[in-house]
Amino acid sequence: MNTNQKISLIKVGHPKHLDKFVNDPESRVRQSVAQYGEDSHKDKLMNDDDYLVKRNLARYGGDSHKDKLAHDDDFGIRSNVAWFGNDSHRDKLVNDKQENVRQAVAQRGNKQHATKLLNDERPYIRDLAKERLKELESGYTNE
Repeated sequence: MNTNQKISLIKVGHPKHLDKFVNDPESRVRQSVAQYGEDSHKDKLMNDDDYLVKRNLARYGGDSHKDKLAHDDDFGIRSNVAWFGNDSHRDKLVNDKQENVRQAVAQRGNKQHATKLLNDERPYIRDLAKERLKELESGYTNE
């Protein structure tokens, strides 16, 4: 069975297929399990060595997955948590050492996050925080 056939089966979502493909050697297959799988399948992928699998978990995983991935060493994974997570995740990431993560918080955070980032060391993050505050005050957010 080729990779595209496996991904098609994963999208159908039958647990027996997901159980089988959670350990597939092909990254794209495991990325699909991270997107379409149930929490039990996503739990098994939390320690995957492939950062793309974990980035999908940061996007499509539940709060418990994002809670753990907010502490991942890869800033791209933490950035996805900041973008696709909730305010409690962004609370953990608003002071992240990596500017890409703070950028995502500035763009998706609440008023408290944006206010805090008005003092960020990076001018473009301060500008994004100002824009976010305007969005929040106007009631229009691009989410």
